[in-house]
Amino acid sequence: MTTWRLLYHLARADFLQRVRSYGFLVTLGFTAYFCYICLPPHEASYVTLQMGGHRGIYNSAYVGTLVAMETTLILSLAGFYLVKNAIERDIRTGVGQILAATPLTKSLYTLGKTLSNFAVLAVMSGVIALAAGVMQFARHEDATIRIWPLLAPFLFIVLPVMAAVASVAVLFEVVPKLRGGLGNVIYFFLWIFACAAMAGLHAEGGGWLRGADLMAFSVAIPSMRSACELAFAGCATATDFSMGFNFGEHWNLSTFQWVGVEWTAGILAGRLLWFGVAAGFALLAGALFHRFDPSGSAAEKSKRW
Repeated sequence: MTTWRLLYHLARADFLQRVRSYGFLVTLGFTAYFCYICLPPHEASYVTLQMGGHRGIYNSAYVGTLVAMETTLILSLAGFYLVKNAIERDIRTGVGQILAATPLTKSLYTLGKTLSNFAVLAVMSGVIALAAGVMQFARHEDATIRIWPLLAPFLFIVLPVMAAVASVAVLFEVVPKLRGGLGNVIYFFLWIFACAAMAGLHAEGGGWLRGADLMAFSVAIPSMRSACELAFAGCATATDFSMGFNFGEHWNLSTFQWVGVEWTAGILAGRLLWFGVAAGFALLAGALFHRFDPSGSAAEKSKRW
């Protein structure tokens, strides 16, 4: 069996085992509900994105980008804890000991687990993308569904981050001190740090640097502010900006038209960079993996695994 076929079958078997579980179906239900609350109706007592008392009309571009950014923010945290059990499950079920007796290399194993994690998170993201289209129609501010403006944010904003999260989850599993509760706590603070650090990439220019913003706020928010400025003077420099779930008695937001992100080569290069980061983490995990030897000594001496 070729290396690529072996990698495919390893990732496929792990993915199918996960998606057939009851817990996965429950999680899909929550993701669909998440999309519903990401797009509050005009009379709602909360908002998920507003700038200077304004928001975009719920067209395909705005709905897709808003939901994609919220999905990235939530799944980059919750998704890590959801998929951080792939290697542990192999150890618990005894599959790991069987794999250890095969010619499967350490790097190929961790790459397979990373792809499986990514597939699980990508399916969840896809369900949210479909639900976003349904919600755009339900909100009925712009009922014309435009496929590319709706789906492009999920392809270029969400999926690169899910790849990075998938690989970091595998990396944490192969490091003994990061495998348990301590690793969960460390990841939470790393997530906070990453969100804060990347938020500073919104400066003008540097397309690839803006694209490298993990949560992609620097990709979409400046463009939204510019569109808002055309409709409402002063919006671009307004300090009254919030993203997330902010509650109040009645927001009464005015709306503006936004046609979406211009996906330049620089921005796309920055987003694709995260797939390279994910591959690097997966290979690093392979180098550190102990080949199901609790002592780790066999792994350190073995060049095969």
